[in-house]
Amino acid sequence: MSVISETRPKKSVQETGRVRISLLGRLYNPRVREVVFTIILLPLALIWIYPFLWMISASLKTDREIFQGLSLIPDSFQWSNYERAWVDARVGDYFVNTLMITLSSVLIVVVTTAMMGYVLGRYNFPGKRIVVGFFIATVFLPEGYTIIPVFELINWLGIGNSILGIILGQSGGAHVVTILLFAGYFSQLPKELEE
Repeated sequence: MSVISETRPKKSVQETGRVRISLLGRLYNPRVREVVFTIILLPLALIWIYPFLWMISASLKTDREIFQGLSLIPDSFQWSNYERAWVDARVGDYFVNTLMITLSSVLIVVVTTAMMGYVLGRYNFPGKRIVVGFFIATVFLPEGYTIIPVFELINWLGIGNSILGIILGQSGGAHVVTILLFAGYFSQLPKELEE
């Protein structure tokens, strides 16, 4: 009996419990840890969110109040600033343009990448591995290498300074990852769904 007790290995630091770090031993208590992290993260969150709060506050101030200091509460709320921005700065037009460009670009990208992904995922054709390898290789190219030819094509077509040019520029980039995601999805669908 005594031989066995003498040959037992000593307990490691992890087995002895709170001996690991004596000063921070209380941090192993979940409640204490939560309080400490809250005390540390709350000021960081306030520092992070303050510029956004100030921006909203500045939109309700007069021009003079904006440059007087960094206070968040304006002397008087200037709700007319929003009307002025919408009418005088034509934010409404920009909003409509953004909506048109976004919806059109997303529609073009989803339709074209879904069609390419369907072909890659469902059909076996000669050179398929080469095409997929080419797509995977282009993932590692910087965006500038793929957008420059698109930009030159748009300028050659004469639509460089139009909404159509922006839509085609946004939807003509390298969307290789999306194509490969669609290919993976379509390859997993059972063939019986097509029949």
